[in-house]
Amino acid sequence: MSINAFENKILSSEIDINSVKTVSSLACVGAIGAAVILLLPIIVGALVDHLSMTEQLAGIIVAIDMAGYTLATLTALLWIHRSNWRKITLLSLLVMLFGNVLSVFISEFEWLAIVRFITGLAAGAVTAVVVSAMGKTSNPDRSFGLWIVGQLFLGAFGFAFLPSYVELYGPAAIFSLLAVLLLIALPLTFFIPLSAADEINNNPELVNKTTKSNKAFVYLGILSILTSYAGLTAVWSYVERIAVGAGYSSELIGQSLSIASIAGIVGGLGATILGAKIGRIIPISIALTSTVVGIVVLKFEFSHVLYTLSACLFLFGWNFMLPFFMGSIAAVDSSSRIVALANAAIGIGLMVGPGLGGMLLTENSYSLLTSVGIFLIIISLILITPLALISHGKYDFMKSLRRS
Repeated sequence: MSINAFENKILSSEIDINSVKTVSSLACVGAIGAAVILLLPIIVGALVDHLSMTEQLAGIIVAIDMAGYTLATLTALLWIHRSNWRKITLLSLLVMLFGNVLSVFISEFEWLAIVRFITGLAAGAVTAVVVSAMGKTSNPDRSFGLWIVGQLFLGAFGFAFLPSYVELYGPAAIFSLLAVLLLIALPLTFFIPLSAADEINNNPELVNKTTKSNKAFVYLGILSILTSYAGLTAVWSYVERIAVGAGYSSELIGQSLSIASIAGIVGGLGATILGAKIGRIIPISIALTSTVVGIVVLKFEFSHVLYTLSACLFLFGWNFMLPFFMGSIAAVDSSSRIVALANAAIGIGLMVGPGLGGMLLTENSYSLLTSVGIFLIIISLILITPLALISHGKYDFMKSLRRS
């Protein structure tokens, strides 16, 4: 077989989007593509401690990374429904690999910002494909839950083993690990669906459920994702710095965040197992309440045990929440553009969060930061409630209003 024939076979063969190997590959590739998000606290700490950046500059670096991610998810609205997803995923993973290798050797703020922006662009493209494909599976809540679980397994590994290496090698240790993970992800692109056309009618129960009266609530749900992610990542980006300010060592903080990642895995697995069996509003309410309680703990003097509990509540809630948010949207409108728009909302939240967090720091005080984070999470619960009820077939809000 010639090289061109082999390339065509790899990049053009159709697959079953609901097969175990496809959903598993999507979850793994998506987890590796989004690994930077979970490792934000360690990245910010490494930039501050080893590259002599201020907390604000470190926040700007990760915000620029997320800005590239966001730009890719936004532009995906133009190409996601008509492009070869497998080729885009492969190319994007290669760009991410190159960007992380370069990041190992860069210490200047300006050059690192440029490289992280480009790497973020590629990560956003990968995530756009993964999220769009998962939204078309027969059980999107479960698929998104597997994606979250994959991210949390990586996070638990990173928080457990990275701190000691970061002490020795600085941010290079983080970027080297990401490069190795990306090498592992490359062969999995064979199992990525070709395009939106690859999975048309694979999920008949989720097709044609959107009505004009409920369309507005889909967009409110998307806005809810943006709001929650802005609040969550604003706090998450500085959760390591909060513990440092309280006098804890990097090793203890790493242990706490590693344990918290296990709690996050429980949240993702819980969403995967539960699916939409009891609807979505109850799980979403539990998830967001958990994150709020976790943040409230940080507003007072805390022990190492309380800090660990706070991080556990935070990551459990965050990762229990997202599958039901995305499932609510996909259950009402599973079109690639809508799901891509929801992914873009995640990207915007990821971009806004770290920068917002840096702006809210006042003389080494994190009180305003945590208060704003709590406020944004509560607003997101209000915004998602109508869609969560509609997606489970409980209400058509506009019809109810017309009857009244």
